[in-house]
Amino acid sequence: MTTKKPGRPPSIRTRQFQRYISDSQAAVIAAAGAGDMSEGFCNLIDLYSQLYELRMVNGADIDCCISNLIKLSESNKP
Repeated sequence: MTTKKPGRPPSIRTRQFQRYISDSQAAVIAAAGAGDMSEGFCNLIDLYSQLYELRMVNGADIDCCISNLIKLSESNKP
């Protein structure tokens, strides 16, 4: 969650981001990139891209998908 409002309205043409993120958000991005924040950000964009292609654009769909993957993974354990 940002602590300041952006200086300009959002645009699909934006190429640079200057946003404040919490320590926990930074930890997630770093974990997604094995310690590299830039790589983590790119990996999260790639993940969202794949979810978007599957039409999973809201949180409920994503939660359901993850829940189903966990169940499938647990059912495949010996």
